[in-house]
This record gives sequence, structure tokens and C-alpha cells, in this order.
Amino acid sequence: MVLRGPESISIIKVIGELEKAGRKNECKLWNKCAEFISLPTRRRVQVNLYKLEKFAQDGKTLVVPGKVLGIGEVSKKFNIVAFQLSAQAVEKLEKAKCKVLTFEEAIKANPKGTGLVLLV
Repeated sequence: MVLRGPESISIIKVIGELEKAGRKNECKLWNKCAEFISLPTRRRVQVNLYKLEKFAQDGKTLVVPGKVLGIGEVSKKFNIVAFQLSAQAVEKLEKAKCKVLTFEEAIKANPKGTGLVLLV
């Protein structure tokens, strides 16, 4: 059996940008995110909102190199960088006034990845 990587152009683009940022800024966080996103879909990280709530602090940025699912509630105001978000998760995060960022936006805002919390 041959394991194949992602075939979507948008996924390949995100992985390339993460790897480039990791090399350019000597940031292991971006390299690790690229590694997790390049896994097959069934092996990618899935994190529920209750786990985000557990590790979040007001004003901090959490990074999920996978999908955020909508089980749980959010009461803290934090930033979230995720590869994918379910519709229910987006609704609850917007209600809690959390800021949702793409990986490209996060790399521009914080190229060294300092102060970011990686959830896997």
C-alpha cells in the first residue's frame, strides 16, 4: 500500500508556505504544522472547542494544524489559527468574539512563531 500525500492545490500551497516560513525564520512550529497538515485526512488532528477552552488564555494564539470541531463552549477571548473549522465551531468562536486566522495571516503577524501554543 502506498501512502499518498495531499493532492489539493490549496493544501499543497499552505504546506509550502509553512515550510518556507520554517526555513526562513528557523521556526520549528511552522515546520511541525506543515508535517501535520501533510498527513492523510483521516490521520489529521481534530480538536474540539472544549479542549481549546481548556488551554486558552485571553489574548493568546492557539494553533491547530487540523480541524476544529464544535463540541463544547467557549468563554475566553483568544486567537485561533486552524487549517479547517466546522460551521458550528465558527459560529461559537464568533459568538465568543475570538479571532480566526489563516496560516498565511499568522505567518505574517508572527514569523518566528513566538508565544503561539500548538495543540495536537
